[in-house]
Amino acid sequence: ALEAEKIAAAKAAAEAEAKRLELEAQLADARREIAKRDTLLAARKETERKLTSEAKALLAALDAAVAQSADMHAKLTIIAVEETEKRAMAVDFEKSAEAAVDGFDAKIAAAAAQLKTAH
Repeated sequence: ALEAEKIAAAKAAAEAEAKRLELEAQLADARREIAKRDTLLAARKETERKLTSEAKALLAALDAAVAQSADMHAKLTIIAVEETEKRAMAVDFEKSAEAAVDGFDAKIAAAAAQLKTAH
């Protein structure tokens, strides 16, 4: 009976050792999976950080471009108004000059007529 108990105890010990080794292997697998997951999460976090940084830089560049474009539009609007005013002044000058020349022509014609009648 003692021998049977020893055999049963050795068998139970062997089964327990096999179960322990199996659990250790499962624990090692789980630790490897956790390490992989942690590596992937760290890489994802770094990628998201970089993408966020790039997106912020792009938004800043777009904001600067919009501001520059608005400034350029305002300057072009001022130039267009000034150009319109210059053209209106040129038209007014042309009309005044034409009237003055017409006036001179009339005075010269009258003076010529007076000279002709005087001689």
